[in-house]
Amino acid sequence: MRATTPTPPISRIGAALVLVVVLQPASAGGLRAQTGEEVMRTALEHYEQRMEGIENYTVVQETMGFEAETYFERTEAEGRSVFLPRSSTGSQAARRAPANPYVGFFEMAEPARREGAEEVDGESCHVIGVTDFEGIEAWNPGAGSGDGGFTPQSATFFVDTDDYLIRRLLVRGTSTIQGQPSEVSFTAEFRDYRDVDGVVHPFVTHVSVEGLQTEMSEEEQEEMRRSLEEMRAQMEEMPRQQREMMERMMGGQLERMETLLAQGAMDFTVQVTEIRVNEGPPGDAG
Repeated sequence: MRATTPTPPISRIGAALVLVVVLQPASAGGLRAQTGEEVMRTALEHYEQRMEGIENYTVVQETMGFEAETYFERTEAEGRSVFLPRSSTGSQAARRAPANPYVGFFEMAEPARREGAEEVDGESCHVIGVTDFEGIEAWNPGAGSGDGGFTPQSATFFVDTDDYLIRRLLVRGTSTIQGQPSEVSFTAEFRDYRDVDGVVHPFVTHVSVEGLQTEMSEEEQEEMRRSLEEMRAQMEEMPRQQREMMERMMGGQLERMETLLAQGAMDFTVQVTEIRVNEGPPGDAG
């Protein structure tokens, strides 16, 4: 019997916390002093140029041992092309392929402020801060709608000064659970960018989230504790070889769940295994 692991309701943080970043490398921009708006618009312009001729793409990825695939399709919105997720299949634990951050990216450019420069994984980056999300629906999923709503307070983009790829994203905001607001923060490190038929995509994304415990009701936390106890008990009864194999398959998931319950924090890595471009929806024989 295949053991299952409980998955925390991270999705409540909202689509704003989750991002699949696809950008077209720009020509060398050097370190000249650009405004935050200029950096954001330059990154967006090159992204749009790169995506010309692309109508859809599918991302297959693994998260904590689970696989999922998400299908993105080109959509016109207010005269600009964006790619929205149209379907997602697989384990909920792996369906953290974030919606395209360029939904609302154009609107964020104007209030963006350049806060300096910083190195990320050895790459020099513009540090771009945004604190005004008014009217940007994609960054306010569920805002003001009661429990489960997330309201962003700040987003910091670390944009490569050379190729304008996003290397890191830090988001802070407030989530409301059972009528009580609480602080949640999210950091994503985007690594190993590859060009797959015009889609430039990070094949490794490391995600750290704090404040998750407050995203769960007391009932959900208790249910997770019971599930963890049951899983530990099942594994203790397994023969040694079977238990070791199960531990390898789970890749530290139980420890992550225990950390979540104890500290309200979690970190995980999203590994892309395949990207298919202009092949239509998954399973489409046409």
